[in-house]
Amino acid sequence: MKISKMYIFEEKAQAEIFIKFLNEIKIPYRQIWQSKYNRDISYDYEPFCNDGFNINIEIKQIKENKNKILFSRYLYEKTSKMLNHLELCYNKELI
Repeated sequence: MKISKMYIFEEKAQAEIFIKFLNEIKIPYRQIWQSKYNRDISYDYEPFCNDGFNINIEIKQIKENKNKILFSRYLYEKTSKMLNHLELCYNKELI
């Protein structure tokens, strides 16, 4: 049974972190750049001007990969929280 799961990222840096985890555990994915303003506009490649686009990562979930995908999402969330916390600490020191 194959089920697709879509993850949507507004920032390229967030998507790159998640893609890194997917590559490390060898999960196949498809990256789609979709316009924030027009759902009919989407690209399989990074547009020249990527402002105004969301990055959609589609993962075809196969039963054996479900735990790997959940683990990669968990790692992404932990890393993202840590980076946000470090950025807040850095910004407070600059003030």
